[in-house]
Amino acid sequence: MQLAQLENGKMEIIDLEKPKIRVIKNFLTNKECEDILYIKSFSEDLWNLDFDINYPKEKETDPALWPSIIQWKGMCINFTNEDFFERYSLDKEYFDELAKKMQFYTEERFDVKNLLKEQYLINRWRIGREQTPHIDYFLENEIDHDYEMLAMHNIPKDYLKSFAGRFQTKHYSTLIYLNDDYEGGEIWFPQYDNFSIKPEKGSLITFKGDEKTIHGVRAVTKGIRYTLSMFWTDPSLIKQAF
Repeated sequence: MQLAQLENGKMEIIDLEKPKIRVIKNFLTNKECEDILYIKSFSEDLWNLDFDINYPKEKETDPALWPSIIQWKGMCINFTNEDFFERYSLDKEYFDELAKKMQFYTEERFDVKNLLKEQYLINRWRIGREQTPHIDYFLENEIDHDYEMLAMHNIPKDYLKSFAGRFQTKHYSTLIYLNDDYEGGEIWFPQYDNFSIKPEKGSLITFKGDEKTIHGVRAVTKGIRYTLSMFWTDPSLIKQAF
């Protein structure tokens, strides 16, 4: 596989402020999406592999966090670890170049530099799967936390103590829609009048995963939603945290 030149039209970059996100239409061509979607043929054992190897066990987990962890079983093809490229028969060179492209447009939008790959996934969202509004990371030492607002969105302060212990490095989130032949599955932002984005095949969304960009995913009601997602760590935030 190679990163393709778009046959019809150009990428269309849309920068919003409320919420502060970047949307890029036609980020991938239809052919690139279809090539990546050969993962549909993977066995359930492969779809469960990442969870069985990398996710914490229930007995090792705060009960308040376990429901948000177990929901990922069977959902992810994880190639963050380079050994997994061979295990999944994925084209490492292609996905490395794609990561660089995602990194460029994320750093450009948010005026940051030297983002590090935190997690690199292909996700499968089956009927009924959704995510309630949430944040992707929490650092207590960041200024101006609005704990009252977070509690209003079902993210109470006592939960944040457990959450911060495991989720301190997913500072930016990048999502690519690999298909759109399903219903539901829209990403939405409750702080901004429930603003939502209709999935479009090949489009990209990137945003910061903090409390100013609380986000959720509507339930999939028909078909299966496939996405490619990348989480990024900002080294400057890590330095501030420790």
